[in-house]
Parts: sequence; structure tokens; C-alpha cells
Amino acid sequence: MSKLPLMHSISTVGVIKHYNQDYLLHHTRTDFTGKNGIGKSLIADLLQILFIADSKKITFGTDSVKKEDRQIFTIPYKTNDAYFFMNIEIEPKQYITIGVNIPSTSSSPIRMFRILNTYYNPEVEQRKNITERKKLTGYLIPEQKLPYHKDFLITKNNKTEIPKIGDLVSHLRDSKDLYLSYFSTKAEKKEQYQFLFDKNILPLNLSIDNHLTAFAKVLQAFSKANTLDTDKDKSLKSFLFDDKKEEIETEYKRNKERLDNLVIRHRKLKKVTDDLKLKRVFLEDLKQKEEAYITAEKLAFKKEYFTKKKNYKTVVDQWDKDEKKHKALNKQIANLKAKLPTLEKTEAEANKKQKNYSKSLQDLNNYKDEYSTYLKKKDKIDKLEACPLPDVSKEEKEPFDFENESIDNIISTVEFFKPVWKKYGSIQGIENQYKQQSAKLDEVKTSLKQEQNRLEQMQRLVNYKNEETLASQIIKKKKALSKAQETILLALFMDVKWQKPTNITNKLTYTDSLDILNESNIIEDKVDGGYWIKIGSLNYFAYFNKEKQIFKDPKNLQNAFNQKEQEINKALEKLKNRINDIENLKIDNILQHLPNISFKWDKDIPDRRKIDDYKTAVALVKNIPTFKTTLKAELTKLKTSLTTSKSKIGFEFPDKEIVETIEQYSTKQSVFMEAYTNALKIRVETEADIKVKEQSISELNFDADKIQKEKEELKKEIEDFKKCKEKKYPLLFSGFNAEEVALLNTKDVENDCSLKKSLYQIRYEDVLKDFQYTNDEIEIKEQIENKTFHFKQLERKLLGNTIVETKNIEQALNSANEEKRKMSSTLRGIMLKIFQKTQDEFETYKSVITRLNLFFKNKLISEKYYFQVRFDINPNFSIQWINELQSNAQTAGETGELFESESVEQFAETFFKDVSGYKKGIAFSELLDPKTYFTLKTEFKDEDDNKSPGSTGESYTARVLLGIGRLSITSKEKREGLNFLILEEVASLDPSNFNTFPELAEQFGYQIITMTPKPYGSNSDDGWYLHQLIPGKINKDINSKVPNSSFKTNFSNEQLLAYLERNKN
Repeated sequence: MSKLPLMHSISTVGVIKHYNQDYLLHHTRTDFTGKNGIGKSLIADLLQILFIADSKKITFGTDSVKKEDRQIFTIPYKTNDAYFFMNIEIEPKQYITIGVNIPSTSSSPIRMFRILNTYYNPEVEQRKNITERKKLTGYLIPEQKLPYHKDFLITKNNKTEIPKIGDLVSHLRDSKDLYLSYFSTKAEKKEQYQFLFDKNILPLNLSIDNHLTAFAKVLQAFSKANTLDTDKDKSLKSFLFDDKKEEIETEYKRNKERLDNLVIRHRKLKKVTDDLKLKRVFLEDLKQKEEAYITAEKLAFKKEYFTKKKNYKTVVDQWDKDEKKHKALNKQIANLKAKLPTLEKTEAEANKKQKNYSKSLQDLNNYKDEYSTYLKKKDKIDKLEACPLPDVSKEEKEPFDFENESIDNIISTVEFFKPVWKKYGSIQGIENQYKQQSAKLDEVKTSLKQEQNRLEQMQRLVNYKNEETLASQIIKKKKALSKAQETILLALFMDVKWQKPTNITNKLTYTDSLDILNESNIIEDKVDGGYWIKIGSLNYFAYFNKEKQIFKDPKNLQNAFNQKEQEINKALEKLKNRINDIENLKIDNILQHLPNISFKWDKDIPDRRKIDDYKTAVALVKNIPTFKTTLKAELTKLKTSLTTSKSKIGFEFPDKEIVETIEQYSTKQSVFMEAYTNALKIRVETEADIKVKEQSISELNFDADKIQKEKEELKKEIEDFKKCKEKKYPLLFSGFNAEEVALLNTKDVENDCSLKKSLYQIRYEDVLKDFQYTNDEIEIKEQIENKTFHFKQLERKLLGNTIVETKNIEQALNSANEEKRKMSSTLRGIMLKIFQKTQDEFETYKSVITRLNLFFKNKLISEKYYFQVRFDINPNFSIQWINELQSNAQTAGETGELFESESVEQFAETFFKDVSGYKKGIAFSELLDPKTYFTLKTEFKDEDDNKSPGSTGESYTARVLLGIGRLSITSKEKREGLNFLILEEVASLDPSNFNTFPELAEQFGYQIITMTPKPYGSNSDDGWYLHQLIPGKINKDINSKVPNSSFKTNFSNEQLLAYLERNKN
């Protein structure tokens, strides 16, 4: 009997193929057999889900099934939840159940669960000691209470259902007094793994992620998953070793901030030292330019001082001259001002006289204008009174506006109106005459137009112009017509069409027979002077045609037409002239003589407009009396105004002599005006002369007090200038040699000073360009903006309060370089510590391979090959470079070698290339990874050390051996717990290779689960369980409810239930 714990049974609920099933597991070996696609590989997948329960780490191993067809959420068969669980025997006949709830959607999590006999309280467990906590006393399920698939089904309303896990908790508690706990989140699953490890159910602590990953890889290696390729270096490394690269990178990242800070500080210090060197050059150059500028400025100040004193003397001399001129001008102004009162009096008297005469003259002119208006108004009234008016008393009075009418126009209108009024005596009489003559004229015009139309028709006829008519058809056929027929044709049928026309219009007539003019239908009517023609029930009349017949002789028809055409043309010309004369009757003055008409035509009433003019004339005549009254009133008003105006003039004069009076007063006013103009001119010229002299005084701007004050100020200015400059440069003017300074050219001195000042200031301003950060220094910018350019202030700002002066820069540089050397040494020390871990892990990996090869020793494959893993040093990436890094760190500390790289990564990559001679690019992360420095390779060798490529079976055997070896070295200590092998590629093994696994299972305490179409025998007399899976007869997705399970030995095959019953006791 194998050592506990052991897998006792596995069960499926709602799982595709297996559906609801229980399988007992033998303590040594259990075979699952059956056709391909029956669900054997699914057992391996379910075991992987049971222990891993992380979809990111699970990889199924069925090569023949498409990836999209075999996914976790496709395992439940027509149910939202499927279950797979295992009963584990912990103590004899005492069990624990672990399992997984598998969802049917990819968005739902895989839930792990465990079933215990009693409720598990973590708080109570924590109060136990370590030994007690390892035991499961009270929690183990007795054999008679073990759950199987039927216990996971709930019947409701005669319907069996697979419950959700929440409902399953209460169902198991109520039906079997069992306690199910489930775990959904990663943290909760870690609790379950820790529980299984602490209770010695699993020998590995799968709550540690590296252990879980390793265990997943081993399970996948046992199955047909392609996660392990023994021929590939990367696959072997991933399978055999925990990935320490991330751990080392984490260690590096933990120190990275410190490293980066050191690099930044080192870079900053380097920048500081470089900056100090630049500042030293800059400040020394600036100091030289300042000294040159100071020397030039002193000389410029001396020259300026001499010039100021010289200018002072010149100004004082000018002030003395201005004083004399100022006194002379003041005397002249006083004399002119004394004359002004007399001049102003003379001007005023002359002005008064000319104004009096000007007013009288204005009044006379105004009176003259009013008198002229009065005479014109009186003349109009006299003319209007002399014009006799026609009698229009019987006509109604209409308003008339005389505002824009002159007297001449009014009289002209009356005279124009009189002859017509005399003829008709009223507007109604004029209108009646107009109506009569218009009606008669319209009759004449109508008659003339009709005759014109007839002649034009005859003209078209004789010219054959209309071939579609009846007349043209007669001409064409040269048919002779009687007088009666010709009369009817010309009078009635000229417009009759020959045959039905294409374009039809209203009142159109046509004929297609010449019989329409048959003489039998024509009757002469001498009484009425014409002919009647009968057409159907209708009779038509036409007067006798007095013209010469043209259709009488068809042979002479053309001559008749020619003669007729000449007659028609003459008649038409005469007719058109007469029509034109008639039309012109309605236009005034067009005709000199009236045309020959048979009625009275009054040319004074040619159209309606003339009647309107006569009506206006009547309104004018009717309103003339009122208009006269208005004019007379205006005349009376003007006469009164004239009397008033004459009284204002002040002297009498006859109206008729008004013009002569005005001329006399005009002459006298001119004399007085001239006297006033002369007086005004003298006064203005005198005042102008005063202003000119005052302007001269103003321009002279002579103020004795002010000048005296300015003299004192100028003296003070010279003294202040001296004090100011000597404040900047003490004793500047002591021993001042005026003669020597006088010889200097002012412009040269100023230019030299300006040049040296500019050179100094330009160099000063270069600080903003040479040291960009100073653009933000307010004090420096103020120095430049205010043009002060203090050297000491700039020096202190550039060097700071620590260095202060240029002479202290050398000492500061020495201190900074020492600090950089210390930082460089610290950087290398931290890097060495990190890469030491890489080197240590490299040695650990090497040791692991040595231990694995010891494990493989004496384990023959195919009874002739030894399997081993070769650990080869990577020729391009030697781990020895880390030793060189250590030596470099020691040397750097001794020699003071500086760290000049931009970053730690760059330094390491560059250093590695320099040491190894590797020319290609390499990432910093590769240097941290211990797996970079070696390669792994598997090989098969016989006793003579000959290599063999290995068959498929031998390769699978090697993969299983690697898995067992991987598990054996994962845990640092040997622990109790479940150990099992899943052999999924058994069909590819020969019997000798297969027999290796039972021996390994016995040696290491493993249970074997195989999946094969055809099971092998055993190399011992012990038996095993065999479950033959049988396809379902109704549904291909669900196997037979009862598999063919048996207890099998090399010599017998007994039904499992019978074997178990036989061996109960």
C-alpha cells in the first residue's frame, strides 16, 4: 500500500463527454482507454484545471483539437456550471474533497472549492499550535459520506438540475451534512493553496507564484501540451528554472531611483564644474574690459570738466550783452505806448461818423428796394384790371393755385381761351363738338381701312401670293368667271382655303371643289344692287363690283392682272396718304390745311388734353376776382411799410429822387470811411511795433533774477559734477592739468570711452547668452536693462554666496571633482551588488542542472540510453565581465576615474562591450538576466558515450523524467503530499520505456494516470484499474453512463465493482 495522501476518485458533473461520472483511482496506476475523441485527454485537462485554476497559466495538450474548440468555457455541456472534483484519502478511510467549478462563459472566473466534514474556521485554526494546525482532525469525511457526482445534482419538480455553486453549498450541507467552501479571487485561491500545503496534501506551496508556474509546466509536460520542447534552449530554461530576471530587475528598479539620482547628481556636478570653468574665463575677460573702460572714462570725465568750465565763461559773457539790449527795447516800448491813447481817440471819432452815414445809406437802400417792389405789384394789378374776362358764370367754380403763375401767363391763358369760349360758350359745348368730330373721324378711318384691306387682297391675288386659296386655284387653272362669279369671289371668298390646311385656326373655311361658284347658286338682286349666293341653307350677299372684270378672258388673264396691279398700287398709295392725313388731325399744328372730309372738324379741339386745358382756363377765370382782391391787400400792406421805413431815415426826400439821394450819401460815407481807415492803420501799426519789440524781449528771455540764479546753478553744476565724479573716482581732479586736457580732442576721448564702454557692456550682456539661466535672474536683467553693469554684482550672482569671487573658483573646482569621484565609486558599488545577484543565480542554475543530471543517473531509457541536460557557457556573453566590473569599481575608487555615462544602463552596456569585445547591440535587461550567459541542450548517450537523436517515445520519456526532476528540485525540503504522473502519450512508448514509469512511481511515491487507446501490461504482479470509455449511442457528446471499469493484472481482467466487493474486508 502506497503512503497517504492518495487520490481516491475523480468525478465530473456536466462535463462534455464524461457528463456525470465517477472514476476510482488505483493507488499505483489507473488507465483511461478508448477510441480517439472519447475524452481521455480531457481527464488530463481537468486535472490541470483542478490544481492550477488560472486560465492564464493553463495550456491544454490535445494537438488534434483546434484551440478554439478546446477552451475552458467549452467544457460545460449545455449547462452554465460544470464541476470536476477529487476525493483524497488523507488517513485510512478518511477523506477530503477538492474541486473546481468551471463556468460556461470566458468572463466568469474558475472557482476552486473544498468539502470538509465540518465547518472550517480560520480564526479557530490560528489559535492552534503548529503541530495541531497541520492535522485535519474533525474535518475529514468518512467513507460512507464521500460525495460523488449524484450528490452534486438537485431534483426540483421531477427535474434534475446542476446547481450554481452558491446553491450547492446549502444543498450539500442539508443533504449530506458536508461543508463546501469556494474560492473565486486570486487571493482566495492562494488561501486554498496555503491550506493544502500546510495540511501536507500538496508537497509544493502553490500560493507562491513561481511554484504554481513550475507545477503548471510539469503537468503540461506530462500531457501532450507543447509548453516543453526538449530540443529548444528557451523552452528548457523556462521549464526548469524560476524566472529570476524579473526578481533581479525588481532589485535593480528598487535601486534605480538612487542610481538615477547619483547619475543626475554626478551630471549636475559635472555641469557645475564645466560651468565654473566657463565663468572663470568669462569673468577674467570681463574684468580686463572693465579696467580699460574705467581708464578711458576717467579721462573723459576730466575732458568734460574742462569743457564745462570753458562753457561757463562763454555763457556769462553772452548774458552781459543781452542785458544791454533788454534795457534799450524797454525804453522804445514805453515811448510807443504813450502815443496810443491819442491814436485810439482819433480812430473812434472817425469810426462813429462813418458808421452813422453807413446806417443812413443802408436805410435808404432798403427803402429803395421796398419802393421798387411796390411799383411792380401795382403794375401787375393795373394789367390784370385792363384784361376783359369771358363770361364763365354758368360753370362751377374749381380751386386754382396762382402761386407759380405770372400776370403775363394769366393774361395769355385768358386770351387763348376766349375764341373757343366764344364759339361754344361752355365746357359741355366743347366736349360735344369733340365727341361728334371724333366719331365721324373714326367712321372715315374704318371705311378707308376696309378699302385698304380689299386692295391689298386684290394685290396678293394678282401677284399669286397665296397658292392655298380658292382664288389662286382658279388662277392656276385659268378658269373664266362671269361677272357674278367674279363679284362673289372677290367679295366673299378671297380667304377661302383650297383643301383642308395643316394648321387649323378659328373661323377657318376651305373647299376642295370649284363648284362652290356654280352660277346656278348665284341670283342677281338689282333692287339691292348686288348678288346672292346660296350655300346649303345659308345665303350670302355682295354688292355689284364696279371695277373692270379681270377673270372674263382666261387667255388675257396676265395682261388683266398687270393692268389691275398698277391700278391697285396707285389706289393704295393715295389711300395711305389720306389715312395718314386723317391720323394727323389729332396732332396740333401738324396740318396746314384740313383734309377733304365731309364733316366739321375744329382744330382747336384735336384731343382730350385740350379739353382739360380749357377746364383749367375756366377755373383760372373764375378765381381772378379773388386773386385781384389778394393783390390789392398786399399792395396796401407794402404802402404802409414804405411810410414806416421813410420815417426812420430822419430827413425828407421825394420818392422819385431816391436814387440821387443815395448817391450823395454814398459819397460822404466814402470820405468818412477813408479817414477812419487811416486812423485805424496808424493805431494798428503802432501796436504791431510794440508787439515786435515785446517779442524781441520775449525771445531775448532776459530775466536778471533768473540769470543770476542760473549763474549760481551753473557754478554749482560744475562743482557737483566734480564731486560726483570724485565720488566714483576719488582725487580724480587733483593735480588737474588744464592745458594738457585742452590739447585732447573731445570727440576722440568720447569715442574711445564709448568704444571701451561698449566692449565692456557687450561682454557683460553676453552673460545672458553664455549662461542661459541668467535670463531668469531679475538682478542681472535689471543691471542690463538699467545700463548699470556692476561687475561685482554680476560676479556674486554668477558665483553665488559660497564662491563669491573669481579668485575662489579654483578651490571650488577641486572640491566638486572630489565629490564626483565619490559618486562614481558609489554608483559602481551598487551596480556590482545588483550584477552579483545575476552571477549568483547563474551559479544556482548551473547547480540545478548538476542535480538534475545526478537524478537522471542510472535511469536508462529504452534500456540503453542515459538522458542528461548539457549546461554550455554562452561564448558571446561571458559572466566573467561582472568580475571585470568589480575590478573596475576598485580601480575607480583608487584612481579617481570619473563616471561619464549618461545613465547606468548605458555605462553597463558600454562596459560589457569593451570587456567582451561584443559588437552587436545588447539590452541592459539581457545583462541582468542570468539565462543570457548559458545555453541548455538535452542529449541521449549510450554507455560508450555515443549520442542518439532519440525516438518520439524516448523524447516523451525524457520529458516526464524532466518533470519529475523539476518537481523534486522545486521544493527545498522533502515534504509529504500528493504525487502523480499523467502519461498522455503512452501509445508512442515501447514496453521497456513504459516500465520505467511504474519503477519511478514506486521509487518516488507517485500515482500514475495514463491515457492510451491500448494499455500496456506491467513489469510486476501487482494489478491496476482500467476505465474503458464507451461512446454514447444517442448523443456523441456524452459517453455511455457506465464505463467498462475493471481491475487488471498481467494475467486477469475482473470487473471493478466485483473486485471491490470481493475485497471489501
